[in-house]
Amino acid sequence: MQEVRLQGEIVILKGEEKNRNLWKLGKVVALIHGRDGEVRGAKVQTGKGVLERTPQHLFSLELKCDSSETMRKGLNVEAVAFRPKRQASEAAREKIRAVAADEEESE
Repeated sequence: MQEVRLQGEIVILKGEEKNRNLWKLGKVVALIHGRDGEVRGAKVQTGKGVLERTPQHLFSLELKCDSSETMRKGLNVEAVAFRPKRQASEAAREKIRAVAADEEESE
């Protein structure tokens, strides 16, 4: 696992349970530095509050929380679709439209 280096990183907090699926998720809100300048701990925001943990008990998910940037900018409703529709889906939609048009003409 990678060492926590940045504020805003999403981490898993090592717990007593053997099952890692039960370990808590959190966001690093502040790093605690020692006298030598090295990171010796971190304040982590979880669902129930803020905890202080050593870097050895934090496992980075290599994600960063950018909610403050998103909140400032707002959502872009004009954004292009992330995943384009498949050709089969488009072909089926066109066939449905053609059948519906034929039914309207025959009435």
